[in-house]
Amino acid sequence: LSLHDALPIYTNPLQIDNQDAIVVSGSTYASSLLALGLGRNSVLFTWNEETSAFECTLKSVRTSGCSTELTHDVTALFLQCGNITKALRSFTDKAYLKHRSPGRIALADAIATVLSTLQSHLNIPASSLQSILKLQSLFQPVSRLLTIFHELILAAGSAQNDEVMLSHLFHFIEQTEHRTDSTQTILLEVLSRVSRPFLDFAGEWIGIQRETGMPLVKGSVGKSFVKAEERLWIDEQGMEIRTPDFILDEERVPSFMPEEDMQILFEAG
Repeated sequence: LSLHDALPIYTNPLQIDNQDAIVVSGSTYASSLLALGLGRNSVLFTWNEETSAFECTLKSVRTSGCSTELTHDVTALFLQCGNITKALRSFTDKAYLKHRSPGRIALADAIATVLSTLQSHLNIPASSLQSILKLQSLFQPVSRLLTIFHELILAAGSAQNDEVMLSHLFHFIEQTEHRTDSTQTILLEVLSRVSRPFLDFAGEWIGIQRETGMPLVKGSVGKSFVKAEERLWIDEQGMEIRTPDFILDEERVPSFMPEEDMQILFEAG
């Protein structure tokens, strides 16, 4: 069975315009758009691994009652949603497979939660997908949210460690504080989750939380903003002595932490 045999296709008897466009039923087009917006393959749109983008399976297509231009405008929105959804999923998959840093895993968990919530919210029965414009209006706020999260992973995803990533994330969200919609609340929740590993270790370091994992002792491997290495000092007889000690790793201090406050926190620990 070919693709053309599988699709409900109509002719264009008036031949006013769009002569080259294949006209498909509204329900077929709407269900394909919904799958596309959710980052899934459908009859009309498939994922191209080489280009890392969704592509239409037909050269030119429109639905009955819509011009080719309107069809293109609507499709562009769903292509954007589908491509970004795929990029976000790729980020979370790589974080789970390649990274063991708590901060990056926390960010991946937060993004996975957002995607899962959107999937549940947009799980619309196929029988109700009759209006293309209604479906478009439903996805417009979704597109804005997905775009922000895509910008977020571009800003924070390339960081070499959790603390730098947390710094990038903090400053990115700080730049969006003027927003009055629910997006800012979502971003603040993401920041809260991603900062939790850093705050937990800070609590362990100063003794207000129980240590988890391998205990941090002098002469061992450091953790987060604490380095464990040898310190050289001179005794009363002028002899050089090397002893294991803890040192503040300034490169692992989030940029929003004041230097004086971080020094106090380190010394307290």
